[in-house]
Amino acid sequence: YRLVGTSIVTCTSTAEWSEQIPHCEAIACQSPEAGAHVIHQCSESELRPNSTCSFSCEQGFELQGAKTIKCSDDGQWNEEIPACKAVQCAALQEPEHGSLSCEDDTEMRFSYKQVCSFSCASGYRLVGSKKVTCTSAAVWSEKRPHCEAILCKNPEGEPPIITACSRPLTELGPDSICSFSCEPGFELQGANTIQCSEHGQWSRAKPTCKAVSCLLLEAPEHGHINCSNDEPLFNSQCFFTCDQDYSLEGHELLICNRHGNWTGKKPTCQAPSSRAAVVSTSVAAGGAALASGLSLAVWILKRLRQKASKFELN
Repeated sequence: YRLVGTSIVTCTSTAEWSEQIPHCEAIACQSPEAGAHVIHQCSESELRPNSTCSFSCEQGFELQGAKTIKCSDDGQWNEEIPACKAVQCAALQEPEHGSLSCEDDTEMRFSYKQVCSFSCASGYRLVGSKKVTCTSAAVWSEKRPHCEAILCKNPEGEPPIITACSRPLTELGPDSICSFSCEPGFELQGANTIQCSEHGQWSRAKPTCKAVSCLLLEAPEHGHINCSNDEPLFNSQCFFTCDQDYSLEGHELLICNRHGNWTGKKPTCQAPSSRAAVVSTSVAAGGAALASGLSLAVWILKRLRQKASKFELN
């Protein structure tokens, strides 16, 4: 307790005390005035000497000062009343080829509940979350994103297709152009030029090369054909043979060239020479016999007409 009033009084000539009689009151500390986001709890409702008060902070804030203070014998707290400050997340850096934008000023930009946004320069796209928030655990809600160059996939194909691009194949960004052609003997199916868009997609599907084809060949009469492919495509080979006793006249092998033409005319199968002679002789003999028969018939007809004339006169 402490004395309230004067510690000494004197009896005066008027039979009165010189001062009012003092009294004793309990020594107590003032209730701590907690600041924003501060949570406190004291051991007693009357804060007498040796009474204590403990402090904590709301979620997302950290205590600045003593966690516990004690009321001393003179009615003063032994420590200053603590305060709560928003937790701070690690400072963020702008991504390479990008920018960073936060809601609050520089002092509070990385504190609890603050949101920061990322964006990328033209020709680049953001990989990761566009926005991050500082959490109560003093860590960002997402990993810091990064900017990567917008590239179209390498369109280069296997032979026979030939690819030529305006930039190196590892740097095919927006507006890059690739042209296509085919090796000899093949023809292009699709667009001969494609362009990379700002979204990293080609303007058209990548073309393909198709082998040129020749006219379908058939086996010659009295002969056979054997081809390397079912379809007469570029570089296909066809071999020709004849039946027994027949001879091949022309090329034994024809190849489909790059222009879609066979390297020669289709051969034929000819009958053997001995058989041809027999057929020729037979035809000649038959012709002579026919001529003789006709002559005889004409002579007989004339004779009959002469006899008929004489008969009519008689």
